[in-house]
Amino acid sequence: MEESEIIELFWQRKEEAVCVVKEKYGNLCMHIANNILHNRQDAEECENDGYLKLWNSIPPNRPLPLMPYLCRIVRNLALNRYEYNNAQKRGGSMDEIFVELDETIASSHHVEDELWYSELVQEINIFLQNKKKEQRRIFLARYYFAASIKEIAQKYELSESKVKSVLFRMRKDLKAQLEEEGYL
Repeated sequence: MEESEIIELFWQRKEEAVCVVKEKYGNLCMHIANNILHNRQDAEECENDGYLKLWNSIPPNRPLPLMPYLCRIVRNLALNRYEYNNAQKRGGSMDEIFVELDETIASSHHVEDELWYSELVQEINIFLQNKKKEQRRIFLARYYFAASIKEIAQKYELSESKVKSVLFRMRKDLKAQLEEEGYL
């Protein structure tokens, strides 16, 4: 079933829409949430909460493409759950990912400044558009889908040291571009 047909089911308020989305994107949603949380029960809860948020957001929205919209919902739910679970303690794979990016995009600006934030997102998108497809995939797998170095290496049939090297160079290049554009 095409995404536009699925969205039409949501607009008609047919519960079948949720079943179709779960069948089509359930594994991806679970993978994203579990990469962040490393807890199957919490990941399942985020996945299910994601379907509920999707149900509540369509209508009025007509998100095309649907898959990235749903992934963003589930990812944000998982990040919120991660923050809640780790409010009093530190450690875990997401902290490692945040530390890697911290030196790259740390700034005196506050994320609450929506204009600055949207411009930063646009600049990162431009940065990624100018990279090779393999580099973009590795960067997004690590920093959007929270995949481990080992998972990325296996998925793209690369050595772990190659993945680390690509990520290091991309963070360095991103930092230089953000400094040049005045974001840092």
